[in-house]
Amino acid sequence: MSDQLQTHKIRFLILAIIFYGVLSSPTPDVLTWVEALIAVLLILSTQMSRLLYTLHHQPKEPLFIALVYGLSVPLFMALYHAHTTNDIWRDVLPYIYFTLPFFILPRCNTPDQREYWAETICFWMAFAGVIMCLRFFLIVNMPLHLIGEQQAGDNLLYLTSSPLVPFACIYCFLKALQIERPQFFITKGLIARAIYAFGGIMIVAALAATLQRATFALVFLSVAAYVLHQARYRPAYAYGLLFVTVIALVLTHQVLLGTVSMMWSKTLKVFDNSRLYELRSVWDHIAQSPLTVIWGNGWGAKFYSPAAGFVWVRYTHTLFSYVLFKAGLIGLFIIGRYIFMLCSAMWRLFWTKTHLALALFPSFFLGITLYPTFKMLGFGLIVSVILGLGGRHHD
Repeated sequence: MSDQLQTHKIRFLILAIIFYGVLSSPTPDVLTWVEALIAVLLILSTQMSRLLYTLHHQPKEPLFIALVYGLSVPLFMALYHAHTTNDIWRDVLPYIYFTLPFFILPRCNTPDQREYWAETICFWMAFAGVIMCLRFFLIVNMPLHLIGEQQAGDNLLYLTSSPLVPFACIYCFLKALQIERPQFFITKGLIARAIYAFGGIMIVAALAATLQRATFALVFLSVAAYVLHQARYRPAYAYGLLFVTVIALVLTHQVLLGTVSMMWSKTLKVFDNSRLYELRSVWDHIAQSPLTVIWGNGWGAKFYSPAAGFVWVRYTHTLFSYVLFKAGLIGLFIIGRYIFMLCSAMWRLFWTKTHLALALFPSFFLGITLYPTFKMLGFGLIVSVILGLGGRHHD
């Protein structure tokens, strides 16, 4: 693929990310012209050379097998059970997002090319995450001083639930805290760091306002891990940052204590949001037939969910129960191999690009364990970067 064509495809992907952050929602109820435009841009950014290379040389790749299985067996089961077209489509599209790396990862010949692609995409992913949080505050019209006193919602847009939000928060903080000397004039360097810090602070405020417990905790742990990692090489820097952090905690202690108190009260009230009861309900539903145990109920299937207020829904809150319900035990094994592939890439990334791995990990971990964010476009972008930098490259 020529460098010019590769550049155009990256630009199409960047435009898709920008429109996604500025105008779309992580879970749109209806498909508007915005979603259609994003879809067109994603199609234009498809890396045909890598796609054809995989088909010819790596047909047993877990990602490819998961894609083929997801677009065949659960689709056949959906037709067999006569699920509605709208319900089927609202499962198929998120699954394409889930396997997005297959379509947008470039076939780069050198590590430098892969790094350039990932760094470029990460910047705009962070941009989209910050914009989503700014949109959140515009929607809720909530004064910042009320954070820690009341919980806010965004009219079911779920902007702060996007995997791009925790990624953007950590990315911005790590950019603001980076200890390497700026490549440009020191004043501009300070301004850039201030902008990054502002983005990170606004996202923390949004996470606190919506009481995103696990996300809030993982963001804190990731930033703390970065500081401790850097302390091994620059102890004076770490001590100075610790001093600044203590001052910030003293100045904001009332907001922090109020937020932590509200999060603890939420934990005592809902604990794990009935995830175990949800899994039991899924199993009871598929166990009615050996066919559904093995192959699942297919895309568009619904069940009576205790985690969603005891109503009929087509989603679950964890990837494990979702795949089991829709694709059965066979699908669980096939998609499990894809998840293992992602985990292996994430592990390698920790050793090669620690700062980026710390920014990507919370969104990745939450998506495969606790939240249904695996169905969002942002999650597909996250795992694309993970595979782009941490995956094994044979081309």
